[in-house]
Amino acid sequence: LGCEWLTDPVAYEGPLAGLETGLAAIAREGADRDWVMVVPCDHPGLAVSFLKRLIDHEEANADAVIIESEGILNPFPGLYRAGLGEQAKSLSPEQGRGLKHLLRKVRTKIVSADLFRDIDPELLNLRSVDTPGEWENFHRGE
Repeated sequence: LGCEWLTDPVAYEGPLAGLETGLAAIAREGADRDWVMVVPCDHPGLAVSFLKRLIDHEEANADAVIIESEGILNPFPGLYRAGLGEQAKSLSPEQGRGLKHLLRKVRTKIVSADLFRDIDPELLNLRSVDTPGEWENFHRGE
């Protein structure tokens, strides 16, 4: 596929570690990027139109842009400042090492999922598919 395969330095540390790993790779690459879009591998319904709509909500004074649906914050798909890697790494275990702790620490713009319903009425783009049964249900449209 022409992509670099990355693994987290410590396995099973959760999404924050994955975000740190990806942002560190971008920093090593020296790429001139302000924003990075992070998409989950377990969301088979993701559409380009949905991701473009997310990009439309990019804001100059934000560090992250995520979607809220029915009171739940969905960090992925999300937009993150390329420079957030160091802030993520600086979170101590006492502060909490979860991604939600980072999102509370930085300037996070929360976008209502309702703003996506015209292109995804059932919000299938936010649907996580983690088990064989969920995969079967997804393909049946359930």
